[in-house]
Amino acid sequence: MKFSPNGNMLAYTESLPSGGSSDAMLYKFDTQIGTTELITNLPIDSLEGEYQYGLSFSPNSKLLYIGSVLNRINSGNKIEVYQYNISSPNIKQSKQTVFSKPLVQNGNQVVFGSIQNAPNGKIYIAKAATGGSSAD
Repeated sequence: MKFSPNGNMLAYTESLPSGGSSDAMLYKFDTQIGTTELITNLPIDSLEGEYQYGLSFSPNSKLLYIGSVLNRINSGNKIEVYQYNISSPNIKQSKQTVFSKPLVQNGNQVVFGSIQNAPNGKIYIAKAATGGSSAD
């Protein structure tokens, strides 16, 4: 769960165990009274065995980034990062894949962790490698 840097939006996603699925949710946040109002859900692809973990807003609060793992049977497993334009009239249709790599790299399975904004204005994504020493 993350608040946008300007404090006006709240985004939420979760990774559910074995076969569970959950869409990411985007809310308007009222900073005066602390209430939320659902703007939209951002659906995962449950047919591709997708699960999401980690999200963050751009420093200017106009874009939302979500890290995802896709367990594709026919086209190979991938890790991806999606970008949504949250000022778009149709936020779901604004989805763009801004990063995509095979899930297994150099013999290691790579998965995304937390996505964080840094003081230098860049967004960093934690990654974990399993089945080997380190990931690229």
